[in-house]
Amino acid sequence: MAHDQAAYEARVQFAWQDALEWAKRGDRRSLVALLRGEQQLSEREVLDFLADLVEGKFKWPRGKPAQRPESTFAMDTNGKIVWVDKRDATVLEMRKWVSENRRSLGNGVYEAAAKHFGMDSESEKVIESIATLCRRSINSRVRSRSSA
Repeated sequence: MAHDQAAYEARVQFAWQDALEWAKRGDRRSLVALLRGEQQLSEREVLDFLADLVEGKFKWPRGKPAQRPESTFAMDTNGKIVWVDKRDATVLEMRKWVSENRRSLGNGVYEAAAKHFGMDSESEKVIESIATLCRRSINSRVRSRSSA
């Protein structure tokens, strides 16, 4: 029974911390839901944040709020199933297709990839973008996003 209570408290604490982090990035939905919910608020960090907010010490970020990642399963170039951001799933699929067809298509692999994935295969900019996506690692894509 004590183990169940400790696990529950850990989940609640994680939910508050996650909601607080996203609220600081501009996405207040989960924090508002927790504040209006049945959960008891005892997280010191959340209470300090709310006090700073009321006193006007915290300024909301300008512009659009950070986009929460939507995760999904995808297969990487090695055939391994991975848990990735949905924005990266197509990139992984494209990279896998390019690596499988590079030998048979040679230098025209990026144009063929553009055609295969329904992109403008005549545009040099599209071809260059596909080549860049296939060369860059997924980690560098994640770091370059503004959601951090």
